[in-house]
Amino acid sequence: DPEHIQIRQYLQNLLDQSSFSVEYHDLRVINEPSGKALFFDLVVEPVIQEKDIGQLKKSLKSSIHSAFPSIRTITMEVEPRYAL
Repeated sequence: DPEHIQIRQYLQNLLDQSSFSVEYHDLRVINEPSGKALFFDLVVEPVIQEKDIGQLKKSLKSSIHSAFPSIRTITMEVEPRYAL
């Protein structure tokens, strides 16, 4: 799906511009009756404060909604990056 590729590239660009070290995985776009739903997991450094994570999520949602109006719902799960 070309839009899925565009969303993936757009999200990666947003995260690359972030002042935090953040990655994502498990990006899914689901067609629902009310529009498309976007799901993905954010992987953040454990040192990032909760308020900063909240602001990052808000900013990502706003940017994605502006760039892809067909996406009605965005769900992000946040998980800490673990050292191997």
